[in-house]
Amino acid sequence: MKRYVLLMALFLPVYGFAQSSPDAHQQDLLGQGHIMVGVNAGGGYGSGPGTVAHTTPRIQYFLKDGWSVAAEGRYVNIGPHFRYFGGGLSTRYYFLRSTRFAMFGQVGANYGQRSYGRREPTNPYQTLSGFKGTAWQVNAGLGAHYRVGNRWSIEAMVEGTQFQKAYLSPYNSGWQGSIGVNFRIK
Repeated sequence: MKRYVLLMALFLPVYGFAQSSPDAHQQDLLGQGHIMVGVNAGGGYGSGPGTVAHTTPRIQYFLKDGWSVAAEGRYVNIGPHFRYFGGGLSTRYYFLRSTRFAMFGQVGANYGQRSYGRREPTNPYQTLSGFKGTAWQVNAGLGAHYRVGNRWSIEAMVEGTQFQKAYLSPYNSGWQGSIGVNFRIK
């Protein structure tokens, strides 16, 4: 009888946890109809010379529990010669959700203005080669989300980006990591 009671005491909590819905744990933060605002900043490397620095503000709306769409802006600075300002849409799906932790996958596309130009070192007003134009940027990444409070969360993400190819631009793709903070407004 003691063995039976011991086995019940060991397996009953596991059985009860298996019956709970994974969406119920972060329902209050990643639930349908909620709106979050956030910003990510980070860096990495690209296909051309120089390091990548970027900032991405976003507003996120949850269509279903764990699935969101976002309107976001992007500012990318690669080395001393390349800049990109754009805006677009992205979508995220949060999987492996627990009480405070969730992992997500993200894909997105942005359209914006990019500029590339090299200057003569002896004459900073003379442009040797350069261009300005519009371009698409697509991205895909994986991230981790950690809930700090009822409305606040922090996240870390690694993503790959691909720019639309353009004449004279050595920058077409790259990998970058970022850290961000989010606040649920609704």
